[in-house]
Amino acid sequence: MSRAWPVVAGVGGLVLLAGGVVAAVRGGAWPGMSDRYERSGGAGRAAARGTGERALWDAIDRGADPTVDPETPDDPEAPGRPDGPGAPRPS
Repeated sequence: MSRAWPVVAGVGGLVLLAGGVVAAVRGGAWPGMSDRYERSGGAGRAAARGTGERALWDAIDRGADPTVDPETPDDPEAPGRPDGPGAPRPS
Protein backbone atom coordinates (compact mmCIF):
# COMPACT_ATOMS: atom_id res chain seq x y z
CA MET A 1 0.00 0.00 0.00
CA SER A 2 1.06 3.50 -0.67
CA ARG A 3 2.04 5.80 2.15
CA ALA A 4 0.82 8.82 0.18
CA TRP A 5 -2.87 8.34 1.00
CA PRO A 6 -2.61 9.32 4.66
CA VAL A 7 -0.76 12.46 3.59
CA VAL A 8 -3.42 13.25 0.96
CA ALA A 9 -6.18 12.73 3.54
CA GLY A 10 -4.34 14.96 6.03
CA VAL A 11 -3.93 17.74 3.45
CA GLY A 12 -7.62 17.44 2.55
CA GLY A 13 -8.54 17.76 6.23
CA LEU A 14 -6.38 20.87 6.56
CA VAL A 15 -8.05 22.41 3.50
CA LEU A 16 -11.48 21.74 5.04
CA LEU A 17 -10.34 23.21 8.36
CA ALA A 18 -9.00 26.32 6.62
CA GLY A 19 -12.29 26.73 4.73
CA GLY A 20 -14.22 26.48 8.01
CA VAL A 21 -12.03 29.13 9.62
CA VAL A 22 -12.49 31.47 6.66
CA ALA A 23 -16.26 30.93 6.77
CA ALA A 24 -16.37 31.61 10.51
CA VAL A 25 -14.26 34.77 10.27
CA ARG A 26 -15.70 36.33 7.11
CA GLY A 27 -19.17 34.74 7.03
CA GLY A 28 -20.84 37.68 8.75
CA ALA A 29 -20.02 39.95 5.81
CA TRP A 30 -21.46 37.57 3.21
CA PRO A 31 -24.86 38.42 1.74
CA GLY A 32 -27.77 36.67 3.44
CA MET A 33 -30.55 34.64 1.93
CA SER A 34 -33.43 36.40 0.26
CA ASP A 35 -36.79 36.57 2.02
CA ARG A 36 -38.66 36.42 -1.28
CA TYR A 37 -40.24 33.07 -0.47
CA GLU A 38 -40.99 33.72 3.19
CA ARG A 39 -44.61 33.97 4.23
CA SER A 40 -45.75 37.44 5.06
CA GLY A 41 -47.83 37.56 8.22
CA GLY A 42 -50.75 39.65 7.00
CA ALA A 43 -51.07 38.74 3.34
CA GLY A 44 -53.52 35.99 4.21
CA ARG A 45 -56.26 34.46 2.17
CA ALA A 46 -57.96 37.71 1.24
CA ALA A 47 -54.95 38.57 -0.89
CA ALA A 48 -55.35 35.29 -2.72
CA ARG A 49 -58.50 36.50 -4.46
CA GLY A 50 -58.14 37.47 -8.04
CA THR A 51 -58.81 36.18 -11.48
CA GLY A 52 -56.66 34.35 -13.89
CA GLU A 53 -53.73 32.06 -13.60
CA ARG A 54 -51.30 34.91 -12.92
CA ALA A 55 -53.28 35.94 -9.82
CA LEU A 56 -52.98 32.40 -8.47
CA TRP A 57 -49.21 32.41 -8.90
CA ASP A 58 -48.97 35.87 -7.32
CA ALA A 59 -50.96 34.59 -4.33
CA ILE A 60 -48.56 31.67 -3.93
CA ASP A 61 -45.60 34.09 -4.09
CA ARG A 62 -47.18 36.11 -1.26
CA GLY A 63 -47.56 32.97 0.84
CA ALA A 64 -51.33 32.74 0.52
CA ASP A 65 -53.07 29.48 -0.36
CA PRO A 66 -55.32 30.22 -3.35
CA THR A 67 -57.03 26.83 -2.99
CA VAL A 68 -58.56 27.73 0.39
CA ASP A 69 -61.91 29.51 0.45
CA PRO A 70 -61.48 32.76 2.45
CA GLU A 71 -64.97 32.46 3.94
CA THR A 72 -64.36 29.11 5.62
CA PRO A 73 -62.28 28.81 8.78
CA ASP A 74 -58.97 26.98 8.90
CA ASP A 75 -60.40 24.41 11.30
CA PRO A 76 -61.12 21.24 9.30
CA GLU A 77 -63.76 20.26 11.88
CA ALA A 78 -65.68 23.53 11.48
CA PRO A 79 -69.21 23.33 10.08
CA GLY A 80 -69.60 24.66 6.57
CA ARG A 81 -66.38 23.23 5.23
CA PRO A 82 -66.80 20.79 2.35
CA ASP A 83 -64.91 18.16 4.38
CA GLY A 84 -66.14 19.19 7.86
CA PRO A 85 -69.01 17.97 10.05
CA GLY A 86 -72.30 17.70 8.23
CA ALA A 87 -70.59 17.35 4.87
CA PRO A 88 -72.05 14.69 2.61
CA ARG A 89 -70.13 11.45 2.86
CA PRO A 90 -69.46 9.28 -0.18
CA SER A 91 -71.58 6.14 -0.27
